Amino acid sequence: MPSFPCNDLKTLTINYSSGSVMPDSGYTVQWRIVGTTDWHTEPNKRANPITISGVPSCYALEARLMVDCGSGLQVVEVFAVQGTSTNICYQFKLLETATYTYTPCNSTVPQTVYNQLGSEQTICAINNTVSGGAYSRLGTCII
Repeated sequence: MPSFPCNDLKTLTINYSSGSVMPDSGYTVQWRIVGTTDWHTEPNKRANPITISGVPSCYALEARLMVDCGSGLQVVEVFAVQGTSTNICYQFKLLETATYTYTPCNSTVPQTVYNQLGSEQTICAINNTVSGGAYSRLGTCII
C-alpha cells in the first residue's frame, strides 16, 4: 500500500450499478488523490459493494470502476469521494526549536520548516501530519 502524509486511513466503499453478468476477471478499481497523477489499482473485485482498506481519509479521492472485456480496461463508472478533512485545516503553533515536517492544506506534498524557540511560528496543516517537535493545535485555517 502506498504511503501518504495523511495518517488517518479509512476503507473506501464503492456501491456500483451492477450489471446482470459479472465479468470473468471481476472488476478493477483504480483510485487516486484528486490532483495527483498516480492511480492505485485493485484488480479482481467481485463483491458489491467493493471495499478497499488503507485509503487516506484526508484528501478528496476519485475512483473508477473498470472492466476488461478482451480489449483492455474500459471505464464503467466514475466516483468522487470527499475526504474527511479536505476543507478543514488547523493552525499549529510550533513550541520547540526543531525541524518540523507537515503537509500544507490542499496538498499531498510534505514540507519542512525550522522553528527557533521564541519565534512564535504558526503553520496551517492537515491534521495528523505535523511531526518533529512539540506543537499546539489552534483553530481552523481559512483557505
